Amino acid sequence: GSIRVKADGSYEFQADAPTVGASLPVNGTYTVTDGDGDTSTANFGFSVTDANTPTGGVASANVDDDGLAGANPAPVAGAAIFSGTLGGAVGGDGAGTNGFSFAGLHGTSGTIGQETVNYSWSGNTLTAT
Repeated sequence: GSIRVKADGSYEFQADAPTVGASLPVNGTYTVTDGDGDTSTANFGFSVTDANTPTGGVASANVDDDGLAGANPAPVAGAAIFSGTLGGAVGGDGAGTNGFSFAGLHGTSGTIGQETVNYSWSGNTLTAT
């Protein structure tokens, strides 16, 4: 990376690549020269902290067996199939090189009320049966 020290003593640092993870240590050496050519060299070090480090967690939702309010514009009471779009946000850093996917739910199951629901993933579609 590169560092630019301003006349007021503040500085700007530009990393060569995005910070991946919680913290990136930065160490270096600098040399200053005064008006008559005298020099002094010293070391410096600091850490760059990723402001948008994602954290995992558990998400839960309540689903009414008669419809998914907000996901279906006109749910039909008693219908067995529902579809909709699940929105979300990944923060300022974006989804990264791994992207964002529910594919990890494939082959798993959960309980809704008293019913066991099995999840399958294909393409961009998550199906619960």
